[in-house]
Amino acid sequence: MKMNLQAMWQRTNSDVSVRQRLNDVLRQAIIRMELAPGQALSEKRLQTYLLLVANQ
Repeated sequence: MKMNLQAMWQRTNSDVSVRQRLNDVLRQAIIRMELAPGQALSEKRLQTYLLLVANQ
């Protein structure tokens, strides 16, 4: 079963800034959306997705 965004947020470290927590959740959500089992997602592609989300 896939973890929803709220559950992902609750699992992040509450000692870091909200911005960093949001970045961590978005990163995990993108990885889960994009990856099929056994695939890898390059850091460059991941950063591209994060920039697209940030600019919307």
